[in-house]
Amino acid sequence: KTLFRTDTLNRIVGQLLCAYPVLGDCDAYGSSHRIHHRTAGTPDDPDLPNYQSYPVTKVSFLRKLKRDLSGQTGIKLLAATLLAGRRNMMLREGEQTHAALQGLAVNALLCLVLTSFGVGELYLLWVIAYVFVYPAFARIRQVAEHGAVPNLFHTDPRLNTRTTLPRWYERPFISPNFVNYHLEHHLLASVPCYRLPGLHRQLKARGFYNGHQAAIARGYWDVITRAVPELAQATVNT
Repeated sequence: KTLFRTDTLNRIVGQLLCAYPVLGDCDAYGSSHRIHHRTAGTPDDPDLPNYQSYPVTKVSFLRKLKRDLSGQTGIKLLAATLLAGRRNMMLREGEQTHAALQGLAVNALLCLVLTSFGVGELYLLWVIAYVFVYPAFARIRQVAEHGAVPNLFHTDPRLNTRTTLPRWYERPFISPNFVNYHLEHHLLASVPCYRLPGLHRQLKARGFYNGHQAAIARGYWDVITRAVPELAQATVNT
């Protein structure tokens, strides 16, 4: 709720243009994400299953990517989202339509608009990206943020969180909107995304990262080699 000056505008833009197209809900995600911020570095962090297992073997990591790129992860995520929406509708009869159903309506509208312009097949690109591409990028980003960090169960964010400085070709695919400055985001969650690079520069200038070089990764291949030590060794050998 920091992009615009009014809560109403933040909510409309956030829900209609960001959350509903991916069958999400800004309010529900915000509630869960605030818990993650309060409990990061402790066993109570609800997001631990996304990164607690790292570092992993090369076989394990490639198996995860295979599930992502083959659509298994995306279909499972889509099914779980729709099932949760149906369950919540049954439990909350008479209340506002669940976000998943609103998301389906927004997707239908998007398909209708594209079709009206004679390019309805372009909607398939959105579906393909959601099911086959997004899960892999999301996994890599989750690993970059908290996977294979110095101490996942320490409350110092320099030990349980990581900032990644992406290559120019990585930013549009893995870390748009400066989400790569994740440690800065954990320090001051209210800082708008476009201010995070400046916050990072200030912290470095003031010595915040001194002695904590592991809190910064140089690109996402650096992240992957930390999370999959076998790949790091293979890189050294070549």
